[in-house]
Amino acid sequence: RDEIDLFKLFEYEILHLISINELWQEIVRLEEDKPRIKANKINYDELQDKLNTFNTKLEEIILNINEPTNNYLRAFKYIDIKVILSVEYGKYEKQIFTKPKIKVALSITKEGEDDIPIPRPQSYFNEAKLTAIALSVRLAITEIKLKDSPLKLLVLDDLLISLDMSNRDKVLDILLNDDVLKEYQKIILTHDRAFFEMAKQKFDYMEKDKWKYFEMYVDIDNEKNIEIPYIKEYGQKYGNIEIAKNHFKNKDYPATANYLRKEVEKLFDKFLQIDNLDEKIKLSKLKENEQLIWDIQKDLKKIISVLEQFGNCEQMPEAIQAQKCKEFSEQVIRSIESIRKYINDDFHFEEFEDVKMILKSILHPQSHNDLTRPLYKKELEDAIALVEAFEGILHEA
Repeated sequence: RDEIDLFKLFEYEILHLISINELWQEIVRLEEDKPRIKANKINYDELQDKLNTFNTKLEEIILNINEPTNNYLRAFKYIDIKVILSVEYGKYEKQIFTKPKIKVALSITKEGEDDIPIPRPQSYFNEAKLTAIALSVRLAITEIKLKDSPLKLLVLDDLLISLDMSNRDKVLDILLNDDVLKEYQKIILTHDRAFFEMAKQKFDYMEKDKWKYFEMYVDIDNEKNIEIPYIKEYGQKYGNIEIAKNHFKNKDYPATANYLRKEVEKLFDKFLQIDNLDEKIKLSKLKENEQLIWDIQKDLKKIISVLEQFGNCEQMPEAIQAQKCKEFSEQVIRSIESIRKYINDDFHFEEFEDVKMILKSILHPQSHNDLTRPLYKKELEDAIALVEAFEGILHEA
């Protein structure tokens, strides 16, 4: 019979987070000196007292795990399986220290009959049921582990790999619906793409906008012969400017220019929804400045109207003639100043011409196999800044 003992797991993962940990550390410290009942009676008696106290407190904790463990098993729909955790006390005799054991007894329950013990659960249950049992115990222990912790964090690292999809779905239901686990931040790691997609679909339906999804990869640095983790948000598509900056950082200037060109094309595609790049620039000028053109037209009409009124000045009474001519002049001046401001300050001419210039001098040549055109770092730095500024202009439109 292979006896199941959970104390090693408990000692490694749980003890340092609960109240009896300090007591256990004192026991371990005292035991290291191997006190004898006659030669070192004080330490010997202290070790025995602390060990007895620890055994009692540990048993109290473990007995409280039984109910939540079986509740979790019922959530897995395994209502006929019963788990009983018990403690075999630790001992210190003849300078030999025997750690406590946390034993797991499993049985099959049938209505109206006595429980049937399962002496070798590893042989009796299939892997899916054994995993469900282990998870139920683990989740029950988690309730104790983080009961009083300000940080409630649950990490599942491919613990579900041996479960079929229906049982994995039950685990997800438990994570979402259990009253205790609802309070936890949850991190689920998996290599199984099918499970990832299933979980994402379920979370998006039941807890929309509460989950974040990431993809994790490993890059190889061939020069240093080391692995480098690479993490990105699931479905994240990096923008052309960001890719261009990465290529620029890696000194791949032709690739930088190529992605800047892609960004310009994308901006024009979005802004004008046409395909020819030269036409895009022409039409973008018109669209960007369209409202200004209409405003100028209005001001020109005002000027024409005012100038027409100037022609009627001779027919006005002399008493108001000078005043009216002054008002007409002021109105003409205001309109002309407004037009001047449009042309000098508001029209976006230079930005379009600048983009057109870098398209012809940098982006087009570097996107094709033109080996005659040199490319300089400063040119690309200026190009990146210009495309970013140009993007801002179009977004404001």
